[in-house]
Amino acid sequence: MDTRASREPKPLAASIANNDCFEQLMLLVSMNGYAFARTLLPESSTQEIAIRLGSILDPQKIAPGHGIATVQRLNPRESSDLDLHTYGGVYGRNEFPLHSDYAHWGSPPRFLMLRCLEGAPSVSTYLLPASDILEHAGGLAERAVVVPRRTHPGRMLCPMPVCFRDGGNVGLRWDYLFLKPLNQAAIRVGESIKSIQEIRRIDVCLADPGDTLIIDNWRMLHGRSSVPSSTHRRLERIYVSKLWEQ
Repeated sequence: MDTRASREPKPLAASIANNDCFEQLMLLVSMNGYAFARTLLPESSTQEIAIRLGSILDPQKIAPGHGIATVQRLNPRESSDLDLHTYGGVYGRNEFPLHSDYAHWGSPPRFLMLRCLEGAPSVSTYLLPASDILEHAGGLAERAVVVPRRTHPGRMLCPMPVCFRDGGNVGLRWDYLFLKPLNQAAIRVGESIKSIQEIRRIDVCLADPGDTLIIDNWRMLHGRSSVPSSTHRRLERIYVSKLWEQ
């Protein structure tokens, strides 16, 4: 039995959005770790939608000098040895492994929003709940420690816990590309993710302009299926530090 079929998201029909719609989206994120709305005000900008959900994060304040835009355009492209600091540069149109965004930050961004400008029905965004990982890995995740694969010259590598706490909230960080396991527990967590991802992941397709996916970056890993060379797909991404009180 393909258990993924029972875990396909039930999108919120949001062609005509009002305050109740945004409150429902925030409630779904709180309950499930993500929310998906179809054709959510497609004429509105990514920032206009994000500000109705919460407080927009300015990456330049967290990582000054890195040139990280508040709204980032995500277009499939070929991999390049000249750009090994992004998933697109490393994996190109191939599948992106499950990860947390900016997992190497001391406190990764809490929420991210993906918004479709030009959809691709054949391409999926993958989601994997951290709760499934914790369940499968048992107590290993609490003991797992990782370290950034790269650092700036003169800076020490700082070990980071896979499970972390911030402001009373518990989060999980993971990234095969930018973090490396520092102990056996972390290696086992990586093995757990790979062993359950095919049967426990949730597949979301941003197919139409305005399709919007909000992800709790502390409670869900995300990735992407491969993109055929003839396929065009344009998304925008923005980070939200906290959702407004409901």
